[in-house]
Parts: sequence; structure tokens; C-alpha cells
Amino acid sequence: MANEYLKLIFEKKFNFKINIIITFSSKIIMPIYVVKTKTIIVPIKLILLKNSNNLIDQEVFFFFLYHEIGHAFLDQNRPSIYKFKKIKSIFTYLCNKYSLVELSIEDKILSLNVQQVYKEFLPDFIAMMLLQKNFPSLFNKDWKAFFASFNYFKTDEEIISIFNKDPHAIIEARIFISKQAVEYFNYLLL
Repeated sequence: MANEYLKLIFEKKFNFKINIIITFSSKIIMPIYVVKTKTIIVPIKLILLKNSNNLIDQEVFFFFLYHEIGHAFLDQNRPSIYKFKKIKSIFTYLCNKYSLVELSIEDKILSLNVQQVYKEFLPDFIAMMLLQKNFPSLFNKDWKAFFASFNYFKTDEEIISIFNKDPHAIIEARIFISKQAVEYFNYLLL
């Protein structure tokens, strides 16, 4: 499903193949893509979101799964995929948006280190493209609830640490920018 849709939106034949396994290990808390085996490992606890009756829970599960599918898609089609004009265009758009992200905390303004987080731009974008396809109401009716599900209490120290050190950046910024990028990309396709 994802492979066919990605071929359709990028109008080019890219191939990738993945295995998905579920783990009961408590060491794995989020899905991860293992390059060597081309496998996405999904923790059993996250499967509870997939099986939930709550649509927002399902959307959150699939965001994280699709993010790892994005890593697999990019990994298995490199380096040629990065020469593709549409990928370059959306990556440039994402770099520009992320370069504007600032954190105002404790009377300081911190700028996001784009070099630290750039590897997550396209997987997030791909995740949001796939979410939009499979959950059409996400960007309209469900957006506020979906976005709110990623907000949780963080101390100032945690926020600064995430902002300065985490290669994934602050999830709220990632999701918001990825949504903007999908809307921009859809506009380009018109």
C-alpha cells in the first residue's frame, strides 16, 4: 500500500521492501527501522493504539509506523532518491521551515540546530502524506486532537535538552511543519 502510494505521489518508480515484526521487549518503546535486515520492529505496547476504538490513537500509531516506513523508503532508494526534483524541493522547503524554529524559554531564545535534526524531515513528511491518504479527516476535523495527543508536561530542563540534543527535535514542531509541508506539496500538485 505505502509503496504504491509513494510511487503515485512522486510519479516515479521507487521500490522498497520491509518486514514488520512485533516485539515484547521492554527495551523498545517506539517503532524502529533496522537497516541491515530491512525490518521495522514495533513494540507490543504501541499495538494497543492501533487496536483502539479511538481514531486519534490509531492515527498516532500510524504516524510512528509511517515515519519508520519513510526511513525504509529513503534508505532503500538512496542515493538516487535525493537527486529527484520533488524530493529536493520538499527537502528545501522543510529546511527553510525548520530553520525558523525557535524556543523561547527562561528569558532566552534558542534556535533549532537543523544539522542535528535533518534526517527526520523526510520520514516525517512521508508519514504525514500517508496519514492524509489513510485518514482523510486528519488535517481538518481531527487535527487539534491529533496534535494535542503529542503534548505532555515537560520541565524547562527537559524541553531545553530535547531542543538542544535530541536528533528528532520537538515532536510538536515536527508534526506542525510536516503538516504544512504536505499542504504545500498538495498545492504544488494542483
